[in-house]
Amino acid sequence: MSKKLSTLHVDSSLHVKMKSIAEKNKTNLTYEVEKALKNYIKNEKQEEILIDSRIEILINNKMNQLDKHLSSYIGKLDKNIYSILASNVLILQDIKEETFEKYKESQIIDFLKYKGEIYNKADIEKALKKSKKEE
Repeated sequence: MSKKLSTLHVDSSLHVKMKSIAEKNKTNLTYEVEKALKNYIKNEKQEEILIDSRIEILINNKMNQLDKHLSSYIGKLDKNIYSILASNVLILQDIKEETFEKYKESQIIDFLKYKGEIYNKADIEKALKKSKKEE
């Protein structure tokens, strides 16, 4: 269903060119103008689609770069955390060895019990049994 546009004013040279195209194709001027407008709109939509796809490609590239950077930072962070944890374990191991050299196990358990770290008598007995097995 076609609708009538109000009077369309165009440059006279365009009017002459459109009229010659209509005569050449053996159609009327209205048909050729309509055809030209359809082609223009089609091209504009394709251009919009191209622009949108370019924007999407740019965004995807940026997202990929961000993903790579984040992965790199996470990898570095994991290495740092591992280094910190490993050094803490070594420090704790040294402290444990020094503590067991200086104090008897019963003194350590009494100290921990006093500080509230070991509440249950069964836990104390398990700890004593475990330490005796290790010796």
